[in-house]
Amino acid sequence: MISEIMDNERIILEFDPYAYVRVLTMKSLLLKKEDYDRLLKMNLSEITKHLQERSYKKQIDSLAMKMPAAQLLERAISDNMIESFEKLKRITNKNVGILVNAYLMRYDIANIKTIIRGKISNIKNEEIKRLLLNYGICPLKVYDTLLNQQKIDDILLYMPLFSLDKRKQLVKLYHDEKSLFHVENMLDKQYAQYLLAIAERIPEEGELFKKLIVLEIDINNIKILLRSKKESLPFQQVKSYIVPEGLLFSRIRPGRLYNKEYAEILHNLERTQFGRIIKEYKKLQEQKKNSIELELLLNKFLLDSASLLSHQYPLSIYIILGYMISKDNEQRNLKLIVKGKQLEVDENFIQEQLVI
Repeated sequence: MISEIMDNERIILEFDPYAYVRVLTMKSLLLKKEDYDRLLKMNLSEITKHLQERSYKKQIDSLAMKMPAAQLLERAISDNMIESFEKLKRITNKNVGILVNAYLMRYDIANIKTIIRGKISNIKNEEIKRLLLNYGICPLKVYDTLLNQQKIDDILLYMPLFSLDKRKQLVKLYHDEKSLFHVENMLDKQYAQYLLAIAERIPEEGELFKKLIVLEIDINNIKILLRSKKESLPFQQVKSYIVPEGLLFSRIRPGRLYNKEYAEILHNLERTQFGRIIKEYKKLQEQKKNSIELELLLNKFLLDSASLLSHQYPLSIYIILGYMISKDNEQRNLKLIVKGKQLEVDENFIQEQLVI
């Protein structure tokens, strides 16, 4: 529950061989590259049958004949992920569960953004509710309460994710800037800082947890910097979105980097740990690939890094975090394939958007 992850007690992670073996088993059931290669060549009925033969059988069987194929698959994919994360919480001890919940809070952040966007666009509550992700830590009744609010201020104040002071900061920001973009970036920043605060409460494996968080912060900071550069936003505005606890911008001054031309920013990033990704992106640009490729490559870098750390520290929290990141990526890939098939999108284009 939310109250369990908001206190300030130290988190002692005890080794639980049973839980780790169960998580390794769950990880072995994740789809492999060859599965995606097959799925890309299938129609929706064939995809349903293939997933039914894998770990999605229970969800597909329970929904069979109740809805169209694309809708069935999307619902089964979501239900499978919910069940996987619930199982993860059942098989781990309370303190590991705190970290699991801390990771799952990102879906609550996404839901808050969806609700606010929906309210601003005058979308009906029922339609907004269908877009919400049920993977987070907030009970559904919390979202019912938020959906019933008429003002954006009240949505931000009533969300039970951060301290009242931080929620008031969000309200002030919304009033000052009149921009959802600013609020969304500040939500992401507060969440990143919350994860780092959790890491500080772990006496031994906290540094391992922090390492992955900092990597994700660096990746998100790069995305913010490059998106903002394309939008020609003033750096003083961009600076408020950047999470200063990242490693990258402790070594490179973001202001000095931001003042350069876009191509020169990429050139400077080549000298960092993301150099291989930037070079690969430049090659794709030369081949006139879609500009979103850089974000996809950065997402893949995070996925690969989590997998590598899981192998380097096999009896650590990385096993659980690595599984969660991989499972999240799997549901994204599958939904992308299903939506692409439904809209009859070219197979090669779908393949380019997958993070494998």
